[in-house]
Amino acid sequence: MRLPFLTFLVLLGYAAFLFLAFLFAARIFTKRFSRFWQPCFYLCSLALVALMAVLPLTNRRGRMNDDFANNAIMFLPLATACLVLPFVAFKKPQRYFALGAVSLSIVAFFFYARSLTLWLSYGGCATLPTRFFHQLVRGDKDSFVKDTRFKVWVMGTALTPEGHMTGFTKLRASDCVEVTIEDESMSSPSEAENEMGKKIRRASRVVERGLKVDLTEHPDGERAVLLFDTDTRAEIVLWFKGTRSLHIIESTSLAHALACEKLIQRGYRMDPQGYVLASGQ
Repeated sequence: MRLPFLTFLVLLGYAAFLFLAFLFAARIFTKRFSRFWQPCFYLCSLALVALMAVLPLTNRRGRMNDDFANNAIMFLPLATACLVLPFVAFKKPQRYFALGAVSLSIVAFFFYARSLTLWLSYGGCATLPTRFFHQLVRGDKDSFVKDTRFKVWVMGTALTPEGHMTGFTKLRASDCVEVTIEDESMSSPSEAENEMGKKIRRASRVVERGLKVDLTEHPDGERAVLLFDTDTRAEIVLWFKGTRSLHIIESTSLAHALACEKLIQRGYRMDPQGYVLASGQ
């Protein structure tokens, strides 16, 4: 059994134990103890509201981390306590009001958490509505809005499954489409040429293929525009003769990959906000 599932079972068992404990207390203790249980309910409610306000903020960019996990573990017991304590602390009219207030606050929390996650994911996507307009109204499934800009998201190095060292730069367009630029190093120029041939053969469709002759510093080379996985992923692969590197631009959108290639083909730099500018701009 996986660890997340075991963790869920433990938390569920803990919540069930709290639920039964509070019901047992409601049976045993008389009404004179309501003065004790009512402050407990209010304190637990305040703690739950504070936790619900902070919890989504600790989940940085949608990624799990220790702060988020620790706060998430506290959520279930507090929510259980706030749902069970009204049975002990209040009579029927007030009890239903308290249960309704807690239930509505939990529902509002999930809406808030989801909205915050969407805002963190898409808040910087200024041209996303225009892209949706082109897709829904004009029927253009792979559109590139003219004012779209690319921003550097992640940079680093990695090893490919074949053991080749590759440097990558992940860009994010202002309509939330991601583009990855890779420089994959081989052991020799012949290996780089063979690897390009393999990519072409693995492609589900070859959109363009030919010599690359428009860059003066590299008088000749080969360029291929490829679609993979039934046209859901696009790659522009470039190899210059005499070099042992493959230059790859990958995206789920062919239009964005082509626009990125045009932007960076003669070199690029970044402005203070991290947006990519062509050399000379």
